[in-house]
Amino acid sequence: MQKLGIFFFLGIGDWLLLTPAIEVIKRQFPATKIFLVTKNRNLQPILKGDKSITGYSFLPDYSVFFRNFKEDDFILVPNYTYLRPWDECQRHLINFYGRILGLKTEVGLPKINLPKKDDDFGRDFARSFKGRIIVLYPFSSVLANRWDKKKWEALIKATRGYIFVQLGSKGSPSLKGALNLCGRTSLLQAFALVKYARLLVGVDGLFNHVAQAFGVPKVILWGPHSPRFFGYTDKTINIFKKISCSPCHPVNTQTLPVRCQERLAQGLSCRCMEKISVDEAQEAIKKLIIGFSSEKKEDVPLVLGGANLCRSCFLRQRCQPDYFKVRLRDLRLLRWLD
Repeated sequence: MQKLGIFFFLGIGDWLLLTPAIEVIKRQFPATKIFLVTKNRNLQPILKGDKSITGYSFLPDYSVFFRNFKEDDFILVPNYTYLRPWDECQRHLINFYGRILGLKTEVGLPKINLPKKDDDFGRDFARSFKGRIIVLYPFSSVLANRWDKKKWEALIKATRGYIFVQLGSKGSPSLKGALNLCGRTSLLQAFALVKYARLLVGVDGLFNHVAQAFGVPKVILWGPHSPRFFGYTDKTINIFKKISCSPCHPVNTQTLPVRCQERLAQGLSCRCMEKISVDEAQEAIKKLIIGFSSEKKEDVPLVLGGANLCRSCFLRQRCQPDYFKVRLRDLRLLRWLD
């Protein structure tokens, strides 16, 4: 394998899930040059420090492809969203990405390379509070993942002796009792804050993968998505309420069950998130701070490896690299994505 082109138009969290497969490719084929075109400019700080990526450009600029590939060369477009692998396939999404890139072995965990100045920022910040920092990620971009604001504030009030640092996108609602740094740090500074935190408490989203990359303990509240495909078990307590309609894995708010759409329109949480209590979250925090007790941990297993692929899975062929290949000349038809 001499060159690999990737056309990627998903989020930062999805990119982190793709990094383990890219690392395996670079380890097995060190001379391989990997080129990327993406529409997500927020990836730029991460890509700058990623030595596994030879070159990249942002839509509508395809120049990195046109300089390095011929018109008939194939480019991989690893967009799983509408393929919905979780409907039939028992693979964790990290390994699903590995299959897309042609890997038949298990791949590792998300990787993040922090520049020294950002790493120092996170370490110095944690030291200033004597390491007693809990990072909160309460509001993801997925509205269906949100837990009630009053419950977050009750959780903060009930957990004494720690400084809660709230991270998220600019404009996220502030939580009473937390230091709101949403939009006040760079992306990599926010990653560094997670790296040096005592633990992370949040909903499914970007910082779940960031914490896993740095080995930070975490409590994750799950709503319409399943930790089986997007979550982890190492140093993790997943709080997931299995009700009749969950997990529904919505592509967007319009694909949620009607009752949940109505609840969100009223400013309420989805039913699966509503059933998570403050006491459950507080108990999970205590377990991680003190250390896991000797009792058996009830957790959702992380599903990895080909042995877990259902025999009747209709994705047996569709999770192969050929399904995601497109000729470079045909990428012009995808310019509407910008």
